[in-house]
Amino acid sequence: MKLVFVCVALAVSITSSFSQWSTDPAVNTRVTHGGLLPQMISDGLGGAYIVYQDSPALLRQLWVQRLDRYGFVRFQDNGIPVSSADRSQTPYYFLVSDSAGGIIIVFEDFQIINEETFQAIYAQRIDSTGSKLWGEAGIEVSALANNKALVSSCSDGESGAFVFWDEDSDSNEVVELWAQRVSATGVLMWPGKGVMITDEFTSFNEPEPGTAVSDGSGGAIILYSDSGGTKLQRIGPQGEFLWNGGIEIFPVGRQMMSDGFGGVIVAGVRFVPDSSGYHFEVGAQRIDSDGQVLWGDKGVVITELADDLTRSVEIVIDKDGSSIFIWHDKRTGNFDIYAQKLDSNGEPQWIKDGIKVSAYQSSKTMFFSGIASDQSSGAVIIWSD
Repeated sequence: MKLVFVCVALAVSITSSFSQWSTDPAVNTRVTHGGLLPQMISDGLGGAYIVYQDSPALLRQLWVQRLDRYGFVRFQDNGIPVSSADRSQTPYYFLVSDSAGGIIIVFEDFQIINEETFQAIYAQRIDSTGSKLWGEAGIEVSALANNKALVSSCSDGESGAFVFWDEDSDSNEVVELWAQRVSATGVLMWPGKGVMITDEFTSFNEPEPGTAVSDGSGGAIILYSDSGGTKLQRIGPQGEFLWNGGIEIFPVGRQMMSDGFGGVIVAGVRFVPDSSGYHFEVGAQRIDSDGQVLWGDKGVVITELADDLTRSVEIVIDKDGSSIFIWHDKRTGNFDIYAQKLDSNGEPQWIKDGIKVSAYQSSKTMFFSGIASDQSSGAVIIWSD
């Protein structure tokens, strides 16, 4: 068996005799003795939670470890299992901060029955000491059924979470998109199965079938596609639809972030027919808290120099409402990372088609990339070279 080691490397400007972090970039802090497909989220206290998949006793299960701000592990060696149930979990899961120093993990639990795979949607909340607050196995958000898949999750702003999933209808003729809210104490807040957003969900086979973010007012905004096109829906704390049947927008991709004012900014790569056939472009759109489209019917074109391999458009939003986008394209022959800044009205602030982030002549990838605000209207960008 090939073991993949999960490590976290942090650059620090101040060393301390109390710190576990090494100042040598070749020496990293081991999180686990073996693990796959890790995800990480801040603990809100300068440290982080790392969730990963491991395979003890031939089961594929999710485990979690916490590192404090000094790099010391806070849970037992190799972490703790997210669920104590004698079942496997898929590698498709979401991490949500509970805004109280803990973490919420939303995941798919699956079983094979008569050679068919059945999934259920579960959630677990773990506090900073490693205590499981929603039972040893977590809580069942959506019951075991065939052809069910987790779509997205986000915070409800009150130490709980919104959970979104798709499943086949009872007649197996259509795919439905559902939502449920889980309270801080692990109670399902909406009766029955939850709230059905659409019974014509069409983006279930896409790499990112939907994206959800908190609206900052106890609700959530979900981006998805149905038979009517690309849509956004805002759901209130009680499960009410705040944007009627949803806001249809010109397709701009699946990346979405809260704009800090109750609305969202959406971005991505889109396929655009033209007189010579077609081209690819990176586009963006902003929608306010009332569901009004702010940047024109078709959004803002960030660059028309994208290609069919352009991936992973990422966004960071500043407190003044401006936004910075990064992507990669092959306009110079090599894949390079480019960036563009838009003001709150969607007007480009840098040169047409964006600036080249690195002058170094090499092929770059965004599969291990990231962007974060520098808190001074700029951004810090990382990538693989």
